[in-house]
Amino acid sequence: MIRHPAYAEKTIGVISMIGESQAVLIQSLLHKEIDGIELEKRRIQAGISGEFQGDERDVMFLTMVDSAAEEGTLRAIGDGAFEQTKKRYNVAASRARDQMWVVHSFDPDLHLKSSDLRFRLLQHVKDPLAALRAFNREVTKTESPFEREVLKRLTAAGFRVKAQWQVGYFRIDMVVEGNGKRLAVECDGDRYHPLEKLADDMSRQAILERLGWKFVRIRGSAFYRGPELAMRAVFASLEEQEIFPSADREDRAETDLTLVRELDNLVRQEFDSAENDKVVSFENATPAGNQASLPKVHPLSADRRVLVLDGEEVAPPTATPPVSQAAKVPFNHYVEYAGPRGDDPRDCSLQQVSEGIIRIVDAEGPVIAKRVYDIYLRSCGIKRMGHELRTSLNGALAIAIQQKHLIAVQEGQETDPVFSVVRAMETPPVRLRTRGSRSLEEIPLSELQLVSRYLQQRRDLKSGSEEHLRAILECLELKRLTTQAGTILQEAMGISFPFVDDSLSRIQD
Repeated sequence: MIRHPAYAEKTIGVISMIGESQAVLIQSLLHKEIDGIELEKRRIQAGISGEFQGDERDVMFLTMVDSAAEEGTLRAIGDGAFEQTKKRYNVAASRARDQMWVVHSFDPDLHLKSSDLRFRLLQHVKDPLAALRAFNREVTKTESPFEREVLKRLTAAGFRVKAQWQVGYFRIDMVVEGNGKRLAVECDGDRYHPLEKLADDMSRQAILERLGWKFVRIRGSAFYRGPELAMRAVFASLEEQEIFPSADREDRAETDLTLVRELDNLVRQEFDSAENDKVVSFENATPAGNQASLPKVHPLSADRRVLVLDGEEVAPPTATPPVSQAAKVPFNHYVEYAGPRGDDPRDCSLQQVSEGIIRIVDAEGPVIAKRVYDIYLRSCGIKRMGHELRTSLNGALAIAIQQKHLIAVQEGQETDPVFSVVRAMETPPVRLRTRGSRSLEEIPLSELQLVSRYLQQRRDLKSGSEEHLRAILECLELKRLTTQAGTILQEAMGISFPFVDDSLSRIQD
């Protein structure tokens, strides 16, 4: 990597999931093979996950080299006491800023149990967006927030789930399929399964059980007290029925192995040549010193990029259009508030706070109220918005709305005023703008939909496809298509905003 121009100036780390002895061995080999100046400049280090706590590298290697004493599955690695092992894996898998390589010496389908942390990590790495695709296909069929949460946890675990399964005159909340078997999952305690209907539900279950169905039920009250504990019974039933996670490969992009082959050729030439400083050329390689993002690497949903080193098995390439295309989109520059500081809400009237809020919205609107509150409080030197401050700011916003200075609209499922989109009277309800300093969560859903619709028509993209989602993020100068980002964009595309059509027509005209 340090010889490949695509990795110019990139920092590198290695985490051994086997233990400290392996990490020490790798570190000694690194010191033997790589110049000390290069080690220092690139911060090349090998260690266990705890040594990288709070630290990051551009590129990370995770080593899970292991073998069984005899043929068969390896001893399963579970979450551990107090989930300490799970936390160790979470730390290891979240240290890479650009790219993560997972190196292993076993066939996960043959040698690992489905409950093994290593199996779950490798399954996710090989297709980071599988869970998001599975969730988005079924979420519209769910009938309550409770069902959506259960569906999210099942798809995130890699299971193939169908919502609102029809069996004759009956419907089952969710059915998990795998290994030629099915398990019915019923979500009790919401408005569709109140206590007074429990007898009917149990009668329906008895009929279906006589037809061969297996059931597991989750109480809403138990789930919201402790989701992890409530889901254990479901996962235990799935294991008992021998229904295992099954990666969803639909719509998966073609695998591009160019970068892997270039690195592999360089390694082979290093071994074949006695000259360690031999110059290697790469066709269409990134010029040395170019700090562009690493090519042909798929983003991991945990906000990272991933390659799996396992023969020729790697994650799919990015489908993001060239930056030059994004530059042609007619975005207006996002205007950020640069006015006077607001009055401290703890020492002034709500009317004074209201006037400060109006000034911010005049500059940045349409804008999510929480961003307005954060800007206002920062200008006062207040770092944290507690319950009392939030109540005061909501009250000040209400005054501005009552006095017809501002308009507030709830665009998503949240009903708290802090998540409303606010704008000044007589101003457009949506604008096509650059991202500015906003995070993706701070951009109104209607604005995301406008960007989405514009790109879909201009580039003839399939709505909601991975290429479409990446194009939206690129135009907003965001690089990583995480699970959270994908969920936000899908939500924005799924809501009806009539005024977006009007804005889109004006842009096209």
